[in-house]
Amino acid sequence: MAKVTEEELDSMGQESETKAAKWVKEKGKEYDKETEKEDAIRKEILTKRTKFDFMDYKRTLAQTFDYLAWQEEFPEDWLHHIAITDKGLVMYLRSPEKEIFYRAFSPVNDPNYDMPAIMKILESSWVAIEKWRDAKNVTESGIIKPNGRTAE
Repeated sequence: MAKVTEEELDSMGQESETKAAKWVKEKGKEYDKETEKEDAIRKEILTKRTKFDFMDYKRTLAQTFDYLAWQEEFPEDWLHHIAITDKGLVMYLRSPEKEIFYRAFSPVNDPNYDMPAIMKILESSWVAIEKWRDAKNVTESGIIKPNGRTAE
């Protein structure tokens, strides 16, 4: 991570958006560069693995998938697991009430296709979490209280 200077902290903590905008934009650019660098390294590692056994590629892809899922920082009490099967990779997502959601895909031994598939599954995980939360906030009559709790 980049070091934050006292000037940056002072500027970002200001009530004036114009004073903080410069530093916020700069930090955003730094984050984007770091992310691009990490993605390039990941892609390079996976590309090297395509030259060997397909199972080795799937293992490395599963490790990458697991790391990216860990970075998502799912809500408390939500658990994820990445499994390697004969047909592909499966992501299991368990809710606090032990309900299981899962998505899978078959890797094609090309990071240009496999990484976007992983990202789509991670996006769909958040959709599942939001749908689960919404379902918990609806009563049998379909009324949602303003505080998000269901009527008793």
